[in-house]
Amino acid sequence: MTQARAAGVTRPGAGIALAPGRLARLRHSKLLTREDLARRTAELDRDGTGISLSEVTKIENGQRRPRTATLGLLCEALGCRPSDLMLGEHPFAAPRGSTAYCKRCGYTRDAGQHPT
Repeated sequence: MTQARAAGVTRPGAGIALAPGRLARLRHSKLLTREDLARRTAELDRDGTGISLSEVTKIENGQRRPRTATLGLLCEALGCRPSDLMLGEHPFAAPRGSTAYCKRCGYTRDAGQHPT
């Protein structure tokens, strides 16, 4: 089984890899439903199509990786940067081991690592 298929991606090699769960956590921190997010992207998109509800769902579930333009629309709708959703480090507002609040996604932790 290929690595892409094992990760649930149906179009191997296409799109940008996002950190699992970050899109959903960021969306929840903004008190948005998937429908709200899809609607916001339609309002922001130049041609008015935006990102469909099914596409938002597939991206959140890891079944599809967004292309650059799609990632840009998601970030604009959520008020974040692409690096906030992509794989890699996710900085905190406070030092490790203390109670911290993530300014970017709204996650609060008492100790340990930020979930990625």
